[in-house]
Amino acid sequence: MVYAPGIIEAREVNTMASQIDFAPTVMGLLNMDYTSKFFGKDILLDQPDRALVGTYQKIGLLKNNSLTLQLPTKRIESYSIENDNQKSCELNKSELRDAITYYQTASYLFHHKGYNFNN
Repeated sequence: MVYAPGIIEAREVNTMASQIDFAPTVMGLLNMDYTSKFFGKDILLDQPDRALVGTYQKIGLLKNNSLTLQLPTKRIESYSIENDNQKSCELNKSELRDAITYYQTASYLFHHKGYNFNN
């Protein structure tokens, strides 16, 4: 939620997004011209149609009403999300590959100084 009366017109945006989309969206609202290494997207310009989620032990990807979670000890869980209800479902290998790709790429860039702005 962004609150800026008199600066930003009130509206509701129902795009699926996650916390990684916050910084690019705020930069867009500020009309800032910037070069970004963010994985996130400005949800007012682009609809990411995915949410990356994480807790202290679980990471995952919510996409196409499917939540794919990676847990410690190489466990994987998959859920179908419909109208705020979830039920276990068959693993979608393509969505698992996407989830792994997001997190491994971020880890690689972090550990190899790929997020330095001097690059």
